[in-house]
Amino acid sequence: GVKRGLRKAKGAIATWNFPVSIDAEKIEATACDDLVGCAVILSVIWDLASLGMETTFHAVFSRAEEVGFLGAWHVGQKWPFAEDAVFVSVETRRPVNGSVMGGGPVIRVGDRLSVFDSDAVEALMLTAAEQGIRVQRCLLDAGACEASAMRACGRRSVGISIPLGNYHNLDENKKIAPEYVVMDDVRTLANLLEAVV
Repeated sequence: GVKRGLRKAKGAIATWNFPVSIDAEKIEATACDDLVGCAVILSVIWDLASLGMETTFHAVFSRAEEVGFLGAWHVGQKWPFAEDAVFVSVETRRPVNGSVMGGGPVIRVGDRLSVFDSDAVEALMLTAAEQGIRVQRCLLDAGACEASAMRACGRRSVGISIPLGNYHNLDENKKIAPEYVVMDDVRTLANLLEAVV
C-alpha cells in the first residue's frame, strides 16, 4: 500500500509522504506539478547543449504560481528578453475538454483566464506536424498558468501542458493519492521543445 502520512519538519509546510516512483511507464510523486515541467526544461537544455547547437533561447523558473503567479508577473513586468520573444509556459495540468493522459502534451489555446497567442499555438502545431510529434490541442480551462500572467503583462505567450493524474493529490474518488504523469507524454514534450528551438 501507499504510505499516506504527512512529511513535516517543525514549522515547515506539510506535504504528503509519497515515495517517488519513476519507471518506463510513468512518474509518480507527491508533487509532479510543476516539478515535471522544470525537469523537462532542464532536459531540453541538457540535450541541446550536447548537440552543440548555435542558437539562443532562454529558460525561466518562476515561483509562487499558486498565490497569483508572482514570479511570472515579475518576469513579465521586467522582461529581460527581446520585445518580440514568445513566452512558453511548460507545466502539468489536469486533462479536461477531451485531452487525455498518454495522448501527448497539450498545446493550450488558452486557460481559465485568457486566450493565448494564436500564432504561437499554430507554430507549435506546425512544428509537431512537421516532426511527426503527437500532440493534443485543447482549451484547458480548469485552471490557469503563467502564460496568462504574461498576457496580462502584454507579452506574447502560449502554454504547453503534460496531462496530470491525481491533480493536487486527489484521485477520481477524492482520496489522497500521489500525482502522476505518463512518461511518453514527458518525452514527447521534450522532443517538441527541442524541435521548436
